[in-house]
Amino acid sequence: MIACQEHLPGWLSLPQARVLWLVEPEQKRAAKVAAQFGIPRHTPRLEDALADAEVQVVDICAPSGLHARMTRQALQAGKHVLCEKPMALSAAEAFQLVALARQGQRKLMIGHHLRFDPVALALVQALQESDRGQFHAVRAQWLRKRRLPARPGFVRRELSGGGVLLDLGVHMVDLAWWVAGCPQPVAASASLNNRLGRRGDVQGEWGSWDSRTLDVEDFAWGQLRFEGGLLVSFELSWLALQPEEEFQRVQWFGDRWGALWPAGRLFAHRRGRPWEVQLAPTHVEKPHRLVVQRFAQCVLQGEAEPVPPEQIATVTAMIEALYRSARQGNEVPVELPRS
Repeated sequence: MIACQEHLPGWLSLPQARVLWLVEPEQKRAAKVAAQFGIPRHTPRLEDALADAEVQVVDICAPSGLHARMTRQALQAGKHVLCEKPMALSAAEAFQLVALARQGQRKLMIGHHLRFDPVALALVQALQESDRGQFHAVRAQWLRKRRLPARPGFVRRELSGGGVLLDLGVHMVDLAWWVAGCPQPVAASASLNNRLGRRGDVQGEWGSWDSRTLDVEDFAWGQLRFEGGLLVSFELSWLALQPEEEFQRVQWFGDRWGALWPAGRLFAHRRGRPWEVQLAPTHVEKPHRLVVQRFAQCVLQGEAEPVPPEQIATVTAMIEALYRSARQGNEVPVELPRS
């Protein structure tokens, strides 16, 4: 879905790019998609595409549990890599990939498309142009009512590596942290369950699943603590008992500013009175398309990745700590490699 709806149209919109290979284990599907997008070659083996010296970039849209292995293979073959989130399932893997990319002088970027969301970009720009002060708390919510993605790449842990925390939580944690200025994470606490997904009488909009074998979480709640006192809390669900079909909201609370996404509002006090700004986004380009365009630009121009992989490796460490906290039932430290 993400390849056909976002990444492939993004690459094909660039006059300086050609898509040479499609790697897909199901060859009937591969032939259909290759014909649809005019891709000359398809294969079930990543190694076939990596052996082609003409290939400069590999774009990974595989299930989450395969991201780190495929990224490593591509970097070792001397390719630049754009990969869908999550970067990896452990901080150790993520930072190893960063080191591999830096040693080989290859570009590595993870497709955190909310960093290219027009409202998020407007928020960051407005805060950078003012005295942002310090944020002390963030509340992040992404709650769906009946939208469990009932496909193996999401609901089979051997392929996905996790559930809603890896699917939606990676985005919410990163957006909350990025807008707040990326302070150093200290500790994590989380609670995960799949009580609704395992009930058997709950049905979703996006297909059916075997409630007896569902082994990933459909609900996640937690918080992260950071140096300087910032606290980020989050609520995530694929199957929330709520009125809205889907609900997204991130709210930042600070000593100079408050901010709200996706509403694009900033709050402050001026001359002793409440003051509010409604931001006007400067572009309307689809965020996923911007991911592809900006990555292509950084490869062609030799620029730094617009989403630094070191930052996303740190996000991976936060997510790993949240899963560890949920297993242990207590707050745990966020473990980062020593510099």
